[in-house]
Order: sequence, then C-alpha cells, then structure tokens
Amino acid sequence: KAEAFYRRGDLRLMLNEAKLAIKDFSASLALVSQQPAVLHRRSMAAQQEGDMKMALNDLSEAIRMDPAVPHAYLDRGTIFFELGRLREARSDLTRHLTFKPDSSSAYSLRGSISFMEKDYEAAISDFLRAVDIQEELFPRATNPNKDWHNPSQVDLYLKIGESYARAGNTRKQIAMYR
Repeated sequence: KAEAFYRRGDLRLMLNEAKLAIKDFSASLALVSQQPAVLHRRSMAAQQEGDMKMALNDLSEAIRMDPAVPHAYLDRGTIFFELGRLREARSDLTRHLTFKPDSSSAYSLRGSISFMEKDYEAAISDFLRAVDIQEELFPRATNPNKDWHNPSQVDLYLKIGESYARAGNTRKQIAMYR
C-alpha cells in the first residue's frame, strides 16, 4: 500500500499537482517511514508549493537516512542557494560532486556562489568545468551547424566573461564573448 501511494504521488508530481502529491507521499511515509526516495520526491512537491522549510527538512532527513543519495545534496544545495545560505549550499554541492563529478549544474551553481563571494578564480574554474562537461555531453561536432551552442553553455560563457572582467582580465573576458 505504501508503494501505491508513492507511485500515485509521483504521477501527481509529474502532473504538477503538488498538494495532492504531498498528501500521497505523506500517506506512504505514514505506512513505512524509512523511505529516503519518498522524502526526496515529497521535497520536490514541497518546492513546487513554495514550502522550502518542508523541502529542506525532507531532504535533510533523506540524507540522514541514506548519505549516499547524490541528488538530495544537489537539491538541498540549490534551495540553500536560493535562500542565500551560501556556505551550506557550497558544502552540499561539493558533496554532490564527490558522487557525481560530471554534474555541470553543480559546478555552475558552485561557480555562482564563488562569483557572489568575489572569488573570481574559483568561479571561472567551476564555470569552465561546467562548460567542459556540457561539451562532452553535447559536442558541437555532432551538430551540422558549427556555430551552434548549447544555450546553457552561452550563459556559462557570459558568466565566465563577467568573472574575468571582475578579476581584471579584459583580454580573457573578450575571448569568452566570442
């Protein structure tokens, strides 16, 4: 029965019916409390509802139950970032990267934290790593239009350029805006 609530909650989450998804995930957890995956999915529904406190609590509990769930660290780090809790966000993103070293989104977000903290060299390093990962996933060589860029890569190049500008390296800044 707990599995049925979980599956229905998951479907409702995909249909953007977050309140109903939370209700189903909660029913599943009432039957079987030790379910990190259900807590993680309920946190996603809570985020859709704007309940960041519930989302953080669920992610923290899921991590406590199973510290080897990489996406829980990424999601919690993202919420910490949105709340301006940069030290906690950096910690979770770094932990996520120990499990998933090919996570361009974690490098990009961690680069944004470094930029906000005025550590431009660290920001550049993380943004460049995010671009490299995306290039590995979506190589331009497979696209017949050699001028094509993945839109998120364009955003990263702009962030890298701005980081170079703040670090006082105009020449490299210009190269990023190619």
